[in-house]
Amino acid sequence: MAEADLKSVLEKHKFWLIGERANLQWIDLSNTDLKGVNLQGANLTGVDLQMTNLQEANLTGANLQEANLQEANLTGANLRKANLQEANLTGANLRKANLQEANLQKANLLKADITGANLKEANLKEADLTGANLQSAGLTDANLQEANLQEANLREADFTWAILVKNQKISRSGLKLRFIEPEKPMEASGLVGAKLQEINLQRADLTDVNLSGANLSGANLSGSKLLNTNLRRCNLSEANLSNADLKGANLEEAYLNQTALSGADLSGANLAEAILWGANLKGADFSNSNLKEANLSNANLIGANLHGADLTGANLKGVQK
Repeated sequence: MAEADLKSVLEKHKFWLIGERANLQWIDLSNTDLKGVNLQGANLTGVDLQMTNLQEANLTGANLQEANLQEANLTGANLRKANLQEANLTGANLRKANLQEANLQKANLLKADITGANLKEANLKEADLTGANLQSAGLTDANLQEANLQEANLREADFTWAILVKNQKISRSGLKLRFIEPEKPMEASGLVGAKLQEINLQRADLTDVNLSGANLSGANLSGSKLLNTNLRRCNLSEANLSNADLKGANLEEAYLNQTALSGADLSGANLAEAILWGANLKGADFSNSNLKEANLSNANLIGANLHGADLTGANLKGVQK
């Protein structure tokens, strides 16, 4: 679109209530400087905004369905209630953007920077967040059903009441299962009592996150970073934690029945009274870890490093060495 034509459309859009709503669907606006532009409620279906500067733009309620926003700069932009369904936001900069109540269903957010963004009540169902940076993002009441969080950075993100599995929400009061009842209410930067069954968190960074009492049964956490993560009383039965970094993690009283922990680093971790029945611990590093009263019956410990580990009162019946 010619610059003069674009200016005309934007000028008319300023007087939307008495004039003409901007219709820019399927237009090529790539590499354009639209910093601070007001496109509230505009029709931007399928528009090409690749590498466009939309910093602090007002896109409240705009229709950006199937839009190409690859590597676009949306820092501080207002996208509240915007429709971004199936939009391409690969590598986009959404730092501190307002995406409250936005529809991002099936959107591609591969390696997008969403640091500190507001995603309260946003719909991220089936969205691809592979490698995305969600550090300090607010996802209260967000819908993340079937979302792909592989390699995502979730440090200090707030998932309070977020939906991560079908028909289930994170509960402030925790799960209604005695053995994974958390000790205290949801923390702002934690996932206490979260229901995360079968979620894909492969190679995700969950360092220092509070997951105590969470249900992660069957979850894929292979290669993930869980340094100093609180997994106390967490249900990790049949989860995949192979090659995960769990140095210094708290797994006290955790359920790790038939869990895959081959090649995992659990050095210095607290596994007191944890249940590791039938777990695959082949080649895992338990050096200087606390395994007091842990149940390791029928576990595979072939090649595992137990140097300096405290196995006082541990159940080693049927262990493969």
